[in-house]
Amino acid sequence: MSEAERRTAHLAGRLLDVVDDEGPPGDDPVRRELELLAPDNWIRLDRRIRYGASLATLDRAGAGWNLDVQRVPVVRRESADGQLATAVATMHRDGHVRQAGVTLLADWLDATAYPFLLLRLGDWVPEVRTAADKGITGQVSTLGLRVLAGHLPLMERIPNIHWGCATTAIRKRLLSPHGQAVVLEFLRWGTAAQSREAGRLLFNSRPKEVVRVLARGRHVAPAMEITRWLLEADKRPLIRSLSEALSTSRHARVRLTFLQWQVDQKEPGLDGILEAARADKSKRVHDFAEGMLRV
Repeated sequence: MSEAERRTAHLAGRLLDVVDDEGPPGDDPVRRELELLAPDNWIRLDRRIRYGASLATLDRAGAGWNLDVQRVPVVRRESADGQLATAVATMHRDGHVRQAGVTLLADWLDATAYPFLLLRLGDWVPEVRTAADKGITGQVSTLGLRVLAGHLPLMERIPNIHWGCATTAIRKRLLSPHGQAVVLEFLRWGTAAQSREAGRLLFNSRPKEVVRVLARGRHVAPAMEITRWLLEADKRPLIRSLSEALSTSRHARVRLTFLQWQVDQKEPGLDGILEAARADKSKRVHDFAEGMLRV
C-alpha cells in the first residue's frame, strides 16, 4: 500500500467515526484534511469508504455505518457534525442511502460538502447522479468562486462523470467576468493540476493571457499542454504575437517546442532565430539550434 493509500485509508476511518460521533461539535481536523485532499485521493477515499476492502479502520466503524434510508436524517440530526456525517453517507455502498445523503446535503452545500456531491456526478446509479446534478445546479450560485475553481481538477478526474446541467452551470459561472478573475489566480498560483484546468477553461476566451502566464509560471506540464494546443491550432497571427513569450519561457521544453515549430514552418528570419537560440542556457535548445544551422 502506497503512502497516499495509507493516508486515505486513515482518513476514511476518521470520517466513519464522524457518523457515530454524538455530542457537541468541536474543532475538527478532518475538515482541514479534506481541504487539502488531491483529486486522486478524493476518488480513493470514495472507494475506500464504499468498499472498505479488509480495512481494520472500517471494520470498527460501528453501528452508525449500517445505515438505511430512514437513518440518514437521524444521523444528520444527531451526529456532532451532522453535515459531515451526511456527506459521508453519500459514499455509502447502498445507492438508496447515497441518494438520500445527496438530497439532504444539497440543502447544506458549502466548501466542505461540494466535493462530495461532485463525486456523485459520476455515480453509476442514475437516480444518484440526477440528485447530485439537481443539487449542485440549484446551489451553484451560492458557492464561492474559489471553491468551484479549486475543484476543477477533481471534476475532470471523476470517472464517467455526467456532463449535464451542473457542470454547465459551474463552467458558466467560472467564465463570468468575476469568475475568470478567480480562475486566473489559480492559473498563476495554483497546483499543477489547478493551473492546467484553469488554462483549459480560459484558453478559448483569453489565449494570449493564458499562454503568457503559463510560459513564465511554475509548472511545466500545463505550459507544454497549452503550447501544443496553440501550435496545433495553427493560427499564425496569434502564435507570432506570442513569439516573445514562448521563446523566452522559463521552461526549456516550451522554448524547444516553439523553436522546432519555427523551423518546421520556415519562419521568416529563421537564421537569426537559430543564432539567438544558440545562446540558450538549455543544452537541448542550444544543440538543436546548432544542428539546424549546420544543415
